[in-house]
Amino acid sequence: MSIFDLLQADNARILNILHKLQTSPAGRPDIRRRLLSEAGELIRRRARVTEELLEPILSRESETRDAVAVSRDARRSIEELLNELEETPTRDPHFRQGTESLYSRVERLVRREERDLLPTARRLLSEDQAVELGDRAFELEHESARTS
Repeated sequence: MSIFDLLQADNARILNILHKLQTSPAGRPDIRRRLLSEAGELIRRRARVTEELLEPILSRESETRDAVAVSRDARRSIEELLNELEETPTRDPHFRQGTESLYSRVERLVRREERDLLPTARRLLSEDQAVELGDRAFELEHESARTS
């Protein structure tokens, strides 16, 4: 599986979980905590893959250098919001607002990366390199899952 296939699958899973989180009933804090935990774990693993495997390649290119910085800032903002939500009681009205904001930020990041970064990465990487990075990403994700 190429790095691109893996990222696309991760993006879809993350957005699906965040949608479920947004629509989860306030009276079910157990469901909300589980979904938030699951989304947070996937978001953090995906960020690690991007930062360790794609950013070093893309930040060398003048056409994507700024977009890499913008994406890094967006991931930092998402991480801060995740941390806040993990501390917010699930019945708090701010929790629902926070999940809506989280979904929106993640969705914008995904669209921006698909528009501004991945086309350049596809051009720079051969199919074999993309598959090799996909294998490394798979290993990184599973390493992160074992340590979390």
